[in-house]
Amino acid sequence: MIQLLLKIRRCQNRSCERYKIKYRTEQEGSWALPQQEFGLDVIALVGALRYQEALEQTASLFTPITVAYQWVHQAAEILDNETGLDAIEVQRSFQTLIDFMSEAKHEALSLEPGISHFLKITRSYWSGLFHCYEIEGLPRTNNDLEQAFGVLRHHQRRCTGRKVAPSSQVIRGTVQLASAIATALHSFTAQDLAQVCVQTWQQLRSNLRQHQLTRIEQLRFRRNPEAYLATLEKLLV
Repeated sequence: MIQLLLKIRRCQNRSCERYKIKYRTEQEGSWALPQQEFGLDVIALVGALRYQEALEQTASLFTPITVAYQWVHQAAEILDNETGLDAIEVQRSFQTLIDFMSEAKHEALSLEPGISHFLKITRSYWSGLFHCYEIEGLPRTNNDLEQAFGVLRHHQRRCTGRKVAPSSQVIRGTVQLASAIATALHSFTAQDLAQVCVQTWQQLRSNLRQHQLTRIEQLRFRRNPEAYLATLEKLLV
């Protein structure tokens, strides 16, 4: 065992940026640290060798990750639509990518089940995936939709003082949400409302009324299932 004395130096030049700051010699790390058998240079070398060994052992896992990431990243670029394409062009570009992924998903190797799940979910959302490119200002992501719903909850809380959403939101939520978003963007006058198609307005009220009747029937069933089923049986017999 060798005992060494390490002299810590400080810069004495007052104009230097490192004035009075301690600095050590470069050779210090090559000597064994207290309570250790090796110096920092040996420890750093062992760490680098273990890191390289880990990369070699997991090299086979990087190929499917690289392939899957390229596809998902390309899908994100198409849906971001920074070039400002219309809905038809975005749908056509995305359809081309989906077709290619379906044919080449075997290249993802161990991530092929994940790519298949991605394709399945994409097909289930396909019918409503491109409306946001047809209507300006329509929320595109879940975060944007949550903020839009938050506007409705904020208005209802200010008007009613209730923290819990009322039951009417289940029945008339489609109308209330559209009204909350539209009125936040534009102030409507009586002349604007007078231009609405009467037939469309009547159809909308009829749909809302049907939702309300369905809600009432559900409430009656929950309160007294036996009486509700008995009444329904009389109507059907």
